[in-house]
Amino acid sequence: MRNSVNRKRIELELLRRSKTLSIVLEAQIPYLDEWSAMEEDYSVSITEAIQALLNASMQLPTGGNVR
Repeated sequence: MRNSVNRKRIELELLRRSKTLSIVLEAQIPYLDEWSAMEEDYSVSITEAIQALLNASMQLPTGGNVR
């Protein structure tokens, strides 16, 4: 009997955690959908920023007494 009660308690706790997780995820879905729409724009911006930094760093002097 004790084992059965313990198993049911564990099962109930798993169900509670699953429900909590579902509630949190459902609240985040609109933000995830919004992000997927903007992700490409952000990716392009980051790529362009990286390229600009690389181009600027190639113009820095590397020899002699640079300050």
